[in-house]
Amino acid sequence: MDLARINAYFFPFMIFFISLSTLIVIYVGGLKVEAGTISPGNIAEFIIYVNMLILAADLYRVDCFIGAASGCCLSGTIKLLIQSNIGNSAG
Repeated sequence: MDLARINAYFFPFMIFFISLSTLIVIYVGGLKVEAGTISPGNIAEFIIYVNMLILAADLYRVDCFIGAASGCCLSGTIKLLIQSNIGNSAG
């Protein structure tokens, strides 16, 4: 129950701050484009990087909720994948 409560508070805060950072990038980037120091493509590139954080956080959250029933999370899943790959390459 504690994991669900932590995720219930943590994930919305994280999405809020990532969205806020996107707004800051658009504002500051717009000023830089007006000044001629960067191109609009640089802004788009950085926004894509920020949105990758959202995707990574969402995948981690889904993995933790699925793994919570079996007592494992992302680290347990990675360990299981490594062990299965070692077993497959040995034979």
